[in-house]
Amino acid sequence: MKRGRVLCEMAHLMALGVWLGAVVMTGATAGIAFTTLPTLGLTLAEFANGPGDHGVIAAGILMAKVFLVSDAVQLGGATIAFVTLLLLTMIFGLSIFRRATAARWGLMLVILISMSYYQFMLAPTMNSELASYWEAAKAGDTEAALEHKAAFDGRHPRASAILKLHAGLVFGLFAVGLYAAQTTGRAGRNRSE
Repeated sequence: MKRGRVLCEMAHLMALGVWLGAVVMTGATAGIAFTTLPTLGLTLAEFANGPGDHGVIAAGILMAKVFLVSDAVQLGGATIAFVTLLLLTMIFGLSIFRRATAARWGLMLVILISMSYYQFMLAPTMNSELASYWEAAKAGDTEAALEHKAAFDGRHPRASAILKLHAGLVFGLFAVGLYAAQTTGRAGRNRSE
């Protein structure tokens, strides 16, 4: 296998690994934050007049920052994974007619469509509702705070399901890519022997 192709495969797999790591660690961090912070008996002075468990609010504030970083890492990983797969196909001769290549492109397109919906439609709406909830809670406007929280909570199961889907798809893309790189490398060595 040509050196450029090997490097491109490595960059592709590394980008997928970072992308998968960002999704998994975000989910793990959320699980830890929302089970730990509410048990600490926190009191947030800014939210003293509003509704809600201050531990849950603190976990939400923490996770909003984690999601911001995670989304940036995922976008970077997705971009590198897409570009390297494109290079492998167009420059380094990865045949689209191989089942593994077709599977890689199918998984990539599905996740890019799902990720676009999440990143550019669902997440901004949820972030807006969350910010409005916090502002209303700080101001002591219980009715508005609860309305915004309900709107956020209504979208949360869909967002969780999408992130689980992303983890599964990126893992699948990584596994198929690893298999394809291994079999392509073996075929190249066999031809040269």
